[in-house]
Order: sequence, then structure tokens, then C-alpha cells
Amino acid sequence: MSRIRLARARLPLRILGAILGILLFLHLIHRAGPTKLLASMVALGWGLALVIAWGGVAHILKTWAWRLTLLDGKYQVSFARMLGLRLSSEAVGQLGGLAQLFGEGLRVSLLGPAIPLSHGIASVTIDRAFFVVSAAVVSFLGLSAILMMLPLPHKLIFYAIVFVCILLSFVLLSAIAIRNRWPLFSRTGELLGCVRYLRPLIERKHALIHSVEESLLDFYHSTPKAFWASLLLNFACHVADRRGLSYCEAHWHQTHLVRCTRN
Repeated sequence: MSRIRLARARLPLRILGAILGILLFLHLIHRAGPTKLLASMVALGWGLALVIAWGGVAHILKTWAWRLTLLDGKYQVSFARMLGLRLSSEAVGQLGGLAQLFGEGLRVSLLGPAIPLSHGIASVTIDRAFFVVSAAVVSFLGLSAILMMLPLPHKLIFYAIVFVCILLSFVLLSAIAIRNRWPLFSRTGELLGCVRYLRPLIERKHALIHSVEESLLDFYHSTPKAFWASLLLNFACHVADRRGLSYCEAHWHQTHLVRCTRN
């Protein structure tokens, strides 16, 4: 009965999410300009279908990576549902700012009553952390290749090296924190608890924070296969995103060149 009541309580949130998704889609079309959007679609031609399909591959890989972070709980939620939640979350995140946090919260709240709240928060946090870390590694490799292969101005080389060092430091610190089980969430909660107005909230959520932190740290130490599989899938989705973007740009330039030649 409790699950049925919880599902009914979340029904308005699901309806709100669907309405917001439709409104966001219409807003993006309006912001991009229907005329420009249609012109771009015509310029891409048949290649548009391939670009959309390739983009779908990236989202499927992201969803697969996220599904692995749920461990045994993944059998309680269908793959199609998780894919829909990911697409909804990323659509909301396109608004920028706090919308990204709202989108992640949407993923957690709509996972369903079968997934405990602490497990849902942990899975979304791990998934987002893996996405950020894998993006940092891909950016580090890309910048390193550019520095070695292309002749760049000295000032640009300096800034690129600084950025590469920052990316490398971020990746190494992330690896050390996971390996040594640094209690970053607990320490952050303790610091926030020093603020008088936040102390009651932190005390009420202390058990939840500790549970989420333990799930995050145990993911690597208790399930290394799922850890590395999820991380590698995030790398694969970044590669898929870049390959799709490269194809889109190449196809558009080729089509534009052919049209200019005919004219």
C-alpha cells in the first residue's frame, strides 16, 4: 500500500515534468528560430537522420552507464524508463544554472518507489561524477594532442598548459579521494552545520548524507567491475558525441560547398 500511495503522490510531479518538457521543447525551437532550424535541417538533408541516430547511441550509452550504478536495484526500473528520465533531465539542464540541479533531482524523484532515496541520490551523483571526470580526461587528451601536433602562439600554449595541469590535477584528486575513501560529503555537511540557520536541516539529513556517502565509496571498493564498466561507458559516450558532431560539421560543409559550386 505504501508503494501505491507513493506512486500516486508522485503522479503530479510526473505530469509536471511532461508539461515542462513540452514547454522547454517549444522554447528551444522559438529561441533557435523555426526558419533557421528548418534551413539547417534542409542543409543536412538525409544526414540529419544519421546524426539523430548517432546522438541516440550516445544517450543509450549514458543510460547504460547510469543503470550500472544502481547495482541490483537496476532490475526494479526498466531501461526505457531510465532513458526517458535521462533525456528529460538533460532537456531541463539546457536552461543552465540551477536548472541542471533541478534536472538531476527530477531523475532521483522519478526513479520510482522501488528504489530507496539514498540509492537514487547515490546513483545520480556517481553518474554525474563519472560524466564530469571522463569529460576532463577526454579534454586533457585532446588538448595534449593539440599542443604536440599544432603550432600555436606562445600565449595560447601557456593558457593551454595551465588548463591541462588543472584537468590533470582534478582527475588525480578524484582518483585519490575514491581510493582513500575521503569523507567529503560528511565533512561538507559538518562545515555547513556550523551555520546556525542550516544546522537543523543538516541534523535531519545526517543519516541520508552518511548513507549516500557510503554508497558512493563502496561502489569502487565493493563492485569494481560495475565501477570500471560505468566509467568506460561514459568515455564511450563522449567519443560518440564528438564523432557525431564532427560528422555533422563535415556533412554541412560538404553540402554547402556543393551548393556554392553549383551556383
